[in-house]
Amino acid sequence: SVVPGVDKLVPVDVYIAGCPPRPESMLDGILRLEHLIQERRE
Repeated sequence: SVVPGVDKLVPVDVYIAGCPPRPESMLDGILRLEHLIQERRE
């Protein structure tokens, strides 16, 4: 099920569109998250 405004309940770093999301969207989201993690480590 879907919770509207889940970013109000827990921190969200990356949004992935689609229901269900396409594999390409999932991969894009994972790569964006990886980039964010690397930036925060610097």
